[in-house]
Amino acid sequence: MGSATLASLPTEVLALIFGHFCLHCRGEHDQPRDIGTVQQRQVQFRQQSDAQKRSERSWYYLLYRLPLCSLSRVSTRFRDIAQPILHHEFVHGHGDSWDSTGFNWERRLLLFMRTVKQRPDLARRTKVVGIHWFLFKSLGQTTETLKQCATAMGVNLRNVWRDRAVRFASFTDDKAHKVPLFMSFLVSFLDGEHGLDLAGLQNIGCELALVHDTEHCWMASELLALLLAQLPNLEHLSTQDFDDKLGLFPALALLALNVSRLPLKTLDVDIRPAPIIGLASGLETLNIRGNWRRQLEVPPMPNLKVLRVTGTTLPEISNQHGEKGPAQLTDLPNETLILILSHFCLHCSGEHDQPYDIGTLQQHEVQRQKRRSEQDQNAKSWYSLDRHSLFSLCLASRRLRDLAQPILYHEFILGYGDSWRSHKYSWEGRLTSFMRTMAQRRDLASHVSRASVHLRLLQPVSTDEARSILRTCADALGINISKAWSQRKSSMFANEWSSPGFEGFLASFFEGHDVLQPRVRASFARHFEHPWSRGSRWIAIELVAMLIAQLPNLEHLSIQHNFTWTNEQLEIGPFPPTALAALNVSRLSLKSLDVDILATPIVELATGLETLNLHLCAFPSPMPPMPNLKVLRVIRVTLDENNLKKLLGSRTGGLRTFVYEAARDLPNKEDLSRRGVFQLSLRHFVEYLHRHRDTLTSLHLDLRAENIWDHGQYTHVKDSLRGFTVLKNLLLSSNAIPLPRRHEDEQYDCRSLINLMPSSIVSLQLPHGDCYSHMSLEKELINLVELKKLQPGQFPKLQQIICDIEHEFDDSTVANMCAAAGIDFEYGSWPRSRRITHPPIENP
Repeated sequence: MGSATLASLPTEVLALIFGHFCLHCRGEHDQPRDIGTVQQRQVQFRQQSDAQKRSERSWYYLLYRLPLCSLSRVSTRFRDIAQPILHHEFVHGHGDSWDSTGFNWERRLLLFMRTVKQRPDLARRTKVVGIHWFLFKSLGQTTETLKQCATAMGVNLRNVWRDRAVRFASFTDDKAHKVPLFMSFLVSFLDGEHGLDLAGLQNIGCELALVHDTEHCWMASELLALLLAQLPNLEHLSTQDFDDKLGLFPALALLALNVSRLPLKTLDVDIRPAPIIGLASGLETLNIRGNWRRQLEVPPMPNLKVLRVTGTTLPEISNQHGEKGPAQLTDLPNETLILILSHFCLHCSGEHDQPYDIGTLQQHEVQRQKRRSEQDQNAKSWYSLDRHSLFSLCLASRRLRDLAQPILYHEFILGYGDSWRSHKYSWEGRLTSFMRTMAQRRDLASHVSRASVHLRLLQPVSTDEARSILRTCADALGINISKAWSQRKSSMFANEWSSPGFEGFLASFFEGHDVLQPRVRASFARHFEHPWSRGSRWIAIELVAMLIAQLPNLEHLSIQHNFTWTNEQLEIGPFPPTALAALNVSRLSLKSLDVDILATPIVELATGLETLNLHLCAFPSPMPPMPNLKVLRVIRVTLDENNLKKLLGSRTGGLRTFVYEAARDLPNKEDLSRRGVFQLSLRHFVEYLHRHRDTLTSLHLDLRAENIWDHGQYTHVKDSLRGFTVLKNLLLSSNAIPLPRRHEDEQYDCRSLINLMPSSIVSLQLPHGDCYSHMSLEKELINLVELKKLQPGQFPKLQQIICDIEHEFDDSTVANMCAAAGIDFEYGSWPRSRRITHPPIENP
């Protein structure tokens, strides 16, 4: 009854069902073009099922071959559907199924070859062939099979082999083959001793009997050639456990069978593949496995996209004229080498490109980290491992060094991402070593485009080491630093550092404490009592200033220091205005600045600044003009209305992106809040961003840390964003939207979002900011989506709405309405920026 029911299905449906018993149809043989050896992929494939047990029958035979064979015997119709699928592949021993002692390898290959000889239609169906050496263990009827298959192809094997024997002396198949033994094999294999008499090789007949193993390999080689000649549409060929038993695959074997082209796209072999590759001009993937003493030579592969070499040296690639081509990486053109080496540089690969959309830096970093594994504290830094590749290439040769060094010094960002979490990474001496290199190699200093100063780089630097490196770097810049620092005392701003003892620090750091008054000298020593005392912070900021002065083409600078360290907040302090001036720095080429210190002097000199990220610091007042600024992110910075007005004042260029995340967990926040310092609301941002309404495309206002509810003014939006005609991406915490606390409020018309948003909006993100507004927000969204559906011209570009995953709505009403209106609705999360906590480092 079951068969009758199955047989009633259309042929196309039956073919799909039968295809599930074919690895080729299931796509198991598809090799993605990413990293990993073939063996590693096989391990992943095996993990999807139980491992092969030696005492059991082959899982491949039971799960795939046997069902198709059985279906072929059910009926003529089933046979006509199943047989072409059955012959899509010949891969006995696939994966670890070869380990089964319950599988009979005898005559499997010969039977397959006879089948495709008799059924050319099935031969045309074969796409994948996997040859295990076990298939060649029993070749008792090889002679007859070879003759029959060759005859079916219209080839007189006896004549072509005799012709090969004559031509062999002038053809370089392989040095091992250039002996009379192989010639005698060719003429005697089909005709026995009589063939030797005809070829005049009677004297070595006895020797041939002594090389049975070699003869066996030659037979296997000829069978493989004949198999390839029988399959006109073969795309994937693999060999397993050959271990170079065939030597070099005989080139004349295929040519003698009138094979001038092979349609192979993937070749996965542990034999010497040159003759096969020479005929497979469309080859896209080459996997070579083996352990050969001589380097491989392979012909040109114009369409090759994936090359994997395991257990042997890289193959030599012959050029288009058949001459010996480049055998080493250094023989590639400089342009090609630079492209290859650039993959080890985050700067070159575009990792640092900051999108002009919403989101804080930490949120963007979370997204980037999802693309790679999390840093294991007990493992080596993933970033240092990537850098090590470039270091190694610098040591390989002068030419590689000259190409790799400029790429290696594109960036100085040790501890990038979460790689700083590695306990196996040593920070000691990293900063000073880099600065010393920049002093000695000004050509490399000009290549540095990005620098990040991590707190852990500064902490291990001792006072004596800092004094030495500052003097060395200043000398390289042609500056007498002792004299320059003495002049700083007279030109210091009145409020510079606002720190007692800083003038004494400038006077005595290079000249010694003897220049200080005795009474000052005793108190001054207290500034250097522990690693992060006031004096150590002065040294740290001067090191940062010197680093900036060393890098004339620096475009991206990040200064990260503001961490929680054993419950003690560490602050380097503001950047001293005279630090850069003393080093003759009058202009900075910075385009992006990411700081958590007061860095007004840096901003003043970076007139071309396009991106400014301020986080975890006090407001930098006064704010210098930034005429080219396009992206401004203000994260957990203490702002009041007056400071916001200054920050977004007329001296700022046309912003494309503005991101603000309200400060939280800061000292004395309650006192400041009572004085109105933190009471920023949507109205303030709309007012002071108004001058950017024609350029602002992304707005991110996360006010979840604020208590900004205005109980009486939620019936309309005083200052909406409707005038922001190019605004596409809007993130707005729900507590910033004028919503009622009580859903049943009769005055509420549920149109705040509608009145708020411009028609240009594309994406709307709504982090949850107040537990009382949940139901009101749901009604707002329902009205918004309903309006778009009824009047598509209101918000014609709206494509996406994202709500807080921690506060999902009770039902799917909003989601269903969005789907009906052509809007993607989903839930997401927006982690707020936080201080990074880590254990202290032992100071040397």
